[in-house]
Amino acid sequence: MHPFDHLGAEIATAWSGSGYAPEALPPIAADALRRADLSARLDPLVMVRRFLGEDHPPTQRDIPFGEPQLALFVHPRFVIEALFWVDGAPAIHDHGLRGAFTVLSGSSVHAVYRFDGEDVGSPDLRVGHTELIRLEKLVPGDVRAIDRDLTHGVFHIERPSVSIVVRANVPYYLQYQYEPPHVASRRRNGDSTLDKKIAALRMLADTNQPGWMHALESFLDNAYPYAAYRALVALADYFDDVEGTSRELLSGRWPALAEPLAQSLTDAMWRGDLFARRAHHTRADHRFFLGLLHYATCRQQILDVVAQHSRLPPERQIAIWLRELAESSPSDTLQFLDVALDLSGPLLAPFGPLAPLAVITSLEGIIGGRSTDEVAAELSATLGASLQQASALPRCLAGLHRSTLRPLLA
Repeated sequence: MHPFDHLGAEIATAWSGSGYAPEALPPIAADALRRADLSARLDPLVMVRRFLGEDHPPTQRDIPFGEPQLALFVHPRFVIEALFWVDGAPAIHDHGLRGAFTVLSGSSVHAVYRFDGEDVGSPDLRVGHTELIRLEKLVPGDVRAIDRDLTHGVFHIERPSVSIVVRANVPYYLQYQYEPPHVASRRRNGDSTLDKKIAALRMLADTNQPGWMHALESFLDNAYPYAAYRALVALADYFDDVEGTSRELLSGRWPALAEPLAQSLTDAMWRGDLFARRAHHTRADHRFFLGLLHYATCRQQILDVVAQHSRLPPERQIAIWLRELAESSPSDTLQFLDVALDLSGPLLAPFGPLAPLAVITSLEGIIGGRSTDEVAAELSATLGASLQQASALPRCLAGLHRSTLRPLLA
């Protein structure tokens, strides 16, 4: 018997014994996946070749999820699928469907959240607070239940990373997508008019038509909060100052919403930019580091996860990654670090050709928990600048809270 036929039959028997109660599936599926130990038995590429050679594979679902998503076992009440991920990843989301998943190959940074909020205008937009409650690295063999409490994001590391997912066929509610720190939203089928209006606004901005901003303002004047947020998400990459412009556009009609929506829009842009960088890096440890930066809200969260997966002290390991990633950028820009500094300007001029090293050394010191005065003393002693000249740099870097390295500076 095919391993997924055996797994599917086992889950079907156990779930039917509960009368197919929705909340019974997650523990049943998780237990079956643990006992199946698929990561020790299956090669995902062999599995793909077998799928390609089948004349009558299981019925496939027409859902754009995974790269690709392959149905391996189909039951009237649930499905077992393989999800391959190369450079894509789902947004932070909860689950209308119950089930469980296991990592078959590769690994992922896994962030689990709790959201506390209220509907705004309609159930499609909720505003409140998103709290990161667990950050971890998932490796082959790890299993997690998909229940009503699972709100998570997954940043895949290896290319490809592969998960096996068991999920019910019938959703119990429409799932939400989360944009920390304040927003949860969901899209309904049948929003075609809103979709077309937003597409029209985007076309005006894409082609730099005169008055496109005025067209957006007029749209917002007549929109409800969910539609307004959707429009701003679609057009935020045209704002020089995402947070300031969004706040200004929203404050006239929805003053209480302006601040939380603007903050989440800014965060979404920052996360999207960092996520896009992943495609330019192929080393698994660098992508692991990017995943931690993508989800973490403070330095300690990153240090704790790195400590579990590195033979080096976490501060030292992070310092190595910083140097390697900075060296992968043009030497005169430190592009990866988003350090908005002119390497020949007055702040770094005292260090001469050692300016990039001064930036990295300063960041290492800050990440290691040293004070700006201690970092300045080290710069002065090792790189030749006076203490007064050196002290300006770590103070400047400690304030770069909108850079790629923001979580490390918090």
